[in-house]
Amino acid sequence: GHLGTFGPLVTGLLAPVIEEVLKAVPAAHMLLIGSGSDCFADEFSRRHPVLAERVSATGPLRSDELGPCIGACDVLLQPYPDGVSSRRTSVMAGMKLGVPVITTRGRLTEPLWESAHAVKLANVGDTLGFAAHAIALLKRPDDRSSLIRAARHLYQHHFDVDHVVGALKTA
Repeated sequence: GHLGTFGPLVTGLLAPVIEEVLKAVPAAHMLLIGSGSDCFADEFSRRHPVLAERVSATGPLRSDELGPCIGACDVLLQPYPDGVSSRRTSVMAGMKLGVPVITTRGRLTEPLWESAHAVKLANVGDTLGFAAHAIALLKRPDDRSSLIRAARHLYQHHFDVDHVVGALKTA
């Protein structure tokens, strides 16, 4: 899946990854979540008619509908043109809900993303490397489980509300 607003800077990175993953994993289906997802799905389907039936979009959702959609995904593909950072709420949502995240390493990527091993990272623009991470995770449930454990640990120790409030109280 992918959670976002489907702006052109992200979709330019996302579309070729989706194409690679769907071609490599015949049983895979892509769920596009969020505002703009329906337009992106239509455009992707026009460009790749053979893959069209394996792409679904939610369109805009209420906040209470997001969790179940994210949770239905085996992995989240979250590329960003400037790299992942802790301000990316879509990545945080995936981590919080226990969905493995594949994202990009770029100029805004903080060191903790490399050291925590809580997400799979590919360089911005490395379509094949990004897709290879997704394909590997889809084929290896044990690797997904390990990534989920690392992501939950990172989230709980750095981003969980209780942790943030505690840090603010001691500041």
